[in-house]
Amino acid sequence: MRLFVRTVLAIIAAAVFTVSCQTNVYYQNELDRFEGFASPSSVILVYGIGHNNLSSYIAGNVVTLCKNPLPQRGSDKVLLAFTSLSSGGDRTWRENDKSYLVRLSTSAAKVYRDTLLTIEGGRKATDPDVIKEVLGFVRDRYKAERYGLILSSHGSGWLPAGYVQPITTTSWMSFYELGADIRTTPPAERFRRMTAFQGPLTKTFGMDCFGVSGNPSSYAYELSVETLASSIEDRWDFILFDACFMGCVEVAYEMRNCTDKLCVSAAEVLAAGFNYAKLTRLLFTTKSTAESFCKAYFDYYNGHVGEYRTATVAAVRTAGMDNLASVCKELIGKYSGAIAEADTNAVQVFSRGGEKWFCDLQDIFSKSGISQADSLKLQAALDKCIIYKAATPYIISEVPVKTFCGLSMYLPRVGNAVMDAAYKRTAWNKAVNLVGE
Repeated sequence: MRLFVRTVLAIIAAAVFTVSCQTNVYYQNELDRFEGFASPSSVILVYGIGHNNLSSYIAGNVVTLCKNPLPQRGSDKVLLAFTSLSSGGDRTWRENDKSYLVRLSTSAAKVYRDTLLTIEGGRKATDPDVIKEVLGFVRDRYKAERYGLILSSHGSGWLPAGYVQPITTTSWMSFYELGADIRTTPPAERFRRMTAFQGPLTKTFGMDCFGVSGNPSSYAYELSVETLASSIEDRWDFILFDACFMGCVEVAYEMRNCTDKLCVSAAEVLAAGFNYAKLTRLLFTTKSTAESFCKAYFDYYNGHVGEYRTATVAAVRTAGMDNLASVCKELIGKYSGAIAEADTNAVQVFSRGGEKWFCDLQDIFSKSGISQADSLKLQAALDKCIIYKAATPYIISEVPVKTFCGLSMYLPRVGNAVMDAAYKRTAWNKAVNLVGE
């Protein structure tokens, strides 16, 4: 019942959002009058890929932004939202939906949503060309002192696009690597996502769905982390992933050249997402940091009860990632046999359903019996990367969290040939040689 209430409230929020758009004033052709500072102090962009079953939730996140303090119209602070939403709601996804980049601001107790850029229907928000166009537009238009990017959608860490579960008879949708031709892709080369876990809806990064939920002919495109990183052509001061499982060392390493800091979750993120009510108050404050937003997220969900008391979040300093890779490469080479034989039932995991694809990085080495000296070396390397971390006692009332170093890592023993083949292509594996040739 609680899940049902949350879903209904999200749909109502989306409806309120639509009505408010009709009552607010737009100056789409007169934006230059209101752009204000030529060189704003801060620019924050929320990039929401919601052409899927999170559509009403991402729309609700924008509503939350509008109900809380916004930058004054014409001020030196710029809040932008790019949203790809489904006109058919969370369960029907049409091909011709447009996406919009808007600037959110307030003046005289009114909320303004000025449309800056329109992406025509048929173009996917997961398309690298669209990502480059939107992010490039923002960086070219606003020469700011500080840039922040929030990426909100489904996510599945380092896993190859479309891979959450192998093909089974209970699958409900075909998934394809972005750019694949769905008409010619052999069934054996497709991946399908199984029916969702029981419990609250969570965010599993970047998914553009087409068709009707539950219809086997429906399909979706996803974006690999490697492609995402290459699509972010400018460096951002911080990037927050409002998506599941993005708090893995494989993602952090891949994104190290895109941003100074990351805010990520090693486990699932509830569909309602991060604490957008405090976003502007925290991220537009000069003294505030990405880690303060991580803390606000944790404090919010830690104050809940039952299955909704769930959060595993970390702020990562990417400048330390190369050193962490160097240390892990040394330890992997030294303890490769022990890692291959690690007790998978003892290692801390962050995923439900019996899958153990996301294990605590430090605990993998700990359960592999590394020496105290090597343990201290690993801790020192992690300390240079992890500037904030916190976890609730359980993940959605199912998975106990006994230890949390801030990042997860793949444990090859619990994978399979398909996952190992994909893993070999990751930048992290090329750096540490966890899965050898």
